[in-house]
Amino acid sequence: MLSIKFTEDLIEELKRRRIYRRVRRVLDDLKEMLARNQKGTIRMLYQNPVILTIDEHKVIKFKMGKYQLFYITLQDEKLIVSFDIKPRNEAYNKR
Repeated sequence: MLSIKFTEDLIEELKRRRIYRRVRRVLDDLKEMLARNQKGTIRMLYQNPVILTIDEHKVIKFKMGKYQLFYITLQDEKLIVSFDIKPRNEAYNKR
């Protein structure tokens, strides 16, 4: 079973922005989707845009309302690691 983890920095950022509970609910729904239809959910997650590659890990973005959540997948560990979130207008800023 694929699991989802947050970095400590992301948890702090979510709490600072006061959106931790909202993001947690979305990711709990995602976990439920994984439990019901793992192949389809993983396919959906991989269809999200890859924005860059670090070593062999692809950094993928996931739209959540006004925010973009950034994550990588570690296939060997069957793990999705969420590590950053930005308001969409900042996420699209290429400066």
